[in-house]
Amino acid sequence: MQSNRTCPLVEQYLGYLTVIKGRSENTIKEYLHISATSGH
Repeated sequence: MQSNRTCPLVEQYLGYLTVIKGRSENTIKEYLHISATSGH
């Protein structure tokens, strides 16, 4: 019974982490690109 409850929670947690990781990587890449273009 508990395993059936924890499975969706774990999946949501992992999905949440992947979304945050993707957003952070995109923002970092954009920041580096903007700083590089503005520097030159």
